[in-house]
Amino acid sequence: MIFRKQIVFVLLCLAILVPAQVHAAEGVKKFAVLPFAINGPDKFNYLAKAVQDMFGSRLAWEGHLVGIPSEQISKATGGKPVSDDALTGLFGALAADYLVYGSVTIVGDECSVDARVKAKDGKVWPKSTKTKLDKLISSLETMANAMNTEIFKRTASTPASGAPGGGQQKQMVNAMNPDFVHNQTSENQEFYLNPQFRYAGDAGESGRIRSQSLPYVGRSMAVGDVDGDGKNEVIVGADHTVYAYRFDEKNQLQPLGQFEFGNLFQVLRVGLIDLNREGKPKIIVAVSDAESAPKSAILTFSGGKFTAEAEGLLWFLNVINMPPDFRPVLTGQQGGPSSLFAGSVREMSKSGNQVVPGSALVIPHGANVFNFSYIPVEGEDYKIVMTDAKDYLRVFTKSGDRQYTSEKVFSGSSLGLEDNSTTGGMRDTVVSRPMVYIPMRIITHKFPGSKHHDILVNHPISVAAQFFTRYRFYPEGEIHSLSWDGVGLSLVWKTRRIKGSVCDYNLADINNDGNLKLNVLINTHPGALGAKQRRTAILSYPLDSSKSSTGVSQEFKLED
Repeated sequence: MIFRKQIVFVLLCLAILVPAQVHAAEGVKKFAVLPFAINGPDKFNYLAKAVQDMFGSRLAWEGHLVGIPSEQISKATGGKPVSDDALTGLFGALAADYLVYGSVTIVGDECSVDARVKAKDGKVWPKSTKTKLDKLISSLETMANAMNTEIFKRTASTPASGAPGGGQQKQMVNAMNPDFVHNQTSENQEFYLNPQFRYAGDAGESGRIRSQSLPYVGRSMAVGDVDGDGKNEVIVGADHTVYAYRFDEKNQLQPLGQFEFGNLFQVLRVGLIDLNREGKPKIIVAVSDAESAPKSAILTFSGGKFTAEAEGLLWFLNVINMPPDFRPVLTGQQGGPSSLFAGSVREMSKSGNQVVPGSALVIPHGANVFNFSYIPVEGEDYKIVMTDAKDYLRVFTKSGDRQYTSEKVFSGSSLGLEDNSTTGGMRDTVVSRPMVYIPMRIITHKFPGSKHHDILVNHPISVAAQFFTRYRFYPEGEIHSLSWDGVGLSLVWKTRRIKGSVCDYNLADINNDGNLKLNVLINTHPGALGAKQRRTAILSYPLDSSKSSTGVSQEFKLED
């Protein structure tokens, strides 16, 4: 009798559950984004896949609208745009309810996007827009949002599948640090913070460590085990001096030594590289003299003392991670009478107390030894990211074709050299010579759990700098982590607003506690009139790279 009651109970449950599941399955529609036709120069053919991926990610709506995998679409279409006559057959071949297709036409810096969404019943919704090529991303976003609202009836108030009432658990994403603000690229994301950050940093700081102030203006910073004792030192370049420090147990900088170049010299960039592969890096210091000519140096540090292995080198030197293995390589570029940077950027090697130029790098026009970096891109080897003269980021293919220019300014360096190339023999009569600002470094890094490499750059914030071209004392800044999404650079996360002028940054275990950190060198803002004495300090953000999807307390979630 009891057994019969159990059977009846199970059958009743199935009678209730099965129709609900069938109804849910029937409510899910499938869509396919077909390859877009690209009408323009061959160098823009990459946009066919990029636009396809962009619409595919923006239209997907869990529990409502599911995208058909690109491999299946490519097999049905041959990876090429499809004519209107062939669309009908694709509905059956792909088992799709909607097809998204169209074209992108490019003329100069202008482009137009014509897109259509066709339903299985034959109804068609056309969408089109005209925009600048460097604003294509935002235009595609707007077009996708219009499709979601008009065609698929998706509104901001409609619960996503991971939201309360959506029926599925949200995707948990590691926020790494409480002072980072993440860009939510999907409604099915929820950011969590590892509880260990509650105990990180000073008692008065949330998620970051701050050193004491140092009585000079910082220019550049590098972190590494320069003396080979197993602990990282902090190398800070000031106007004409290089300092060595180590963080103590209270996260304060303890001085170890310094090296003076003299009042007529300016430190531009500090980098580290193990030139002899002996496990102890050399300190590469790019230096200029009073005439803005290069006078770089290669230093070592041991026993609390700096030693110059090579000094007065007639090259601007820098350390760049080079493809194909993206290991550090010493590079250099000369100065000249007709231009601050003359000749090609070359790979360099050290021979005795001199440096020897090697092969020239293939880089875009306008790139110099300080303003570019390589970023690995899946399926394309790499791209070249460059800061232009107006502080905008540009992205190029490895063959030098420009693909993207940012809408925001980045870098925002206050370190400038006088460009004497325009003054000829009348240097002494020129009151205001043009300045060439040495941009901040562009860091590339693949964080654990990420499918792509990010680039880290500074975004300077100042109202006065928008009106006065020579005003470079930015009162605030943010470190942005950006990634290449196939069309442009999109924001992954950024630090909260940093008070002070950012002048350099790196990724390293700066205080030797075993955890990777984002370290930022800042100068205090000099005030509205520039009368206050400027000082420098280091902010350090511990990065938690662990991943977890369960047991995360609401107490540790990132707040806006």
